[in-house]
Amino acid sequence: MAESSGGNTFLAFIVGALLVLVVILFLALGGVNLFTGGGSGGPDVDVDIQAPAPGGGDGGGS
Repeated sequence: MAESSGGNTFLAFIVGALLVLVVILFLALGGVNLFTGGGSGGPDVDVDIQAPAPGGGDGGGS
């Protein structure tokens, strides 16, 4: 038992790499949204932008 082979180290490396890969895929596919704290989406934002009428619309006439 005093000697250990390099096979166990290699196996641990492969298992660790697979675990990291699974975590990266989970996060990339939207498992947890890190920017909103993992909640159900974010706040509902409704933006209404209206441009002024052509010609300024100020009635200056100049």
